[in-house]
Amino acid sequence: MHDLFSKLDTLKIILKEEVKKLVRNDNNTNACQNIANTNVNNLKLPRIELPVFTSNYMEWISFRDLFLTSVGNNNTLSDSQKLQYLKLSVKGEAATLLQSIQITNYNYQKAWNALTERYENEAEIINAALNKLVSQPVLKQESASGLRKIIDTTQQCIDTLQILKQPVEHGTPL
Repeated sequence: MHDLFSKLDTLKIILKEEVKKLVRNDNNTNACQNIANTNVNNLKLPRIELPVFTSNYMEWISFRDLFLTSVGNNNTLSDSQKLQYLKLSVKGEAATLLQSIQITNYNYQKAWNALTERYENEAEIINAALNKLVSQPVLKQESASGLRKIIDTTQQCIDTLQILKQPVEHGTPL
C-alpha cells in the first residue's frame, strides 16, 4: 500500500512539472501573439472618406458598394446615424430626393430604397456609359494628355458595361 502512495506522489510531481511546462509554453505563445497583435494594431491606415454620389448614373455602382461596405452594413451604427451619413453623401438630384425624409431609425431603409429605385436602373446606367463614350470631345490637336483622357474615359465606360455584363468585345453591336 505504501508503494502505491509513493507511486501516486511521484506521478503527482511529474504531472505538476508537465503542467508548469504547458503554462510556460502557453505564456510564450500568448506573448508572441500579443507582439504580433500589437504590430497589427499599431498599423496606421489612411482614413477612408465617405463616398459622394453626385446623382450621376455612372457613379452609382461604385457609390452603392462603398457606402454599403463602410456605412450600410456597419452594425455598430444605428439606422438614424446611417441615414445622416447617407444624406451627407449625396448631392444634386439624389439630395433633393432625400431632402424631405426626416432622420429617424425608421427612415433609413425608406431613404435607401428611394435611392436604389431611382439609380439601380441598369438601362439608365448603360445609357449613361454609352452617352459618355460617344460624346467624348474630338482632339483638335495631337497631345499625349488628350489621348490619355480619351483612353481613360473609354476604359471607364467599358468597365461599367462589363460590370453590367454587357458585351463589349470586338464584333458586338456596341
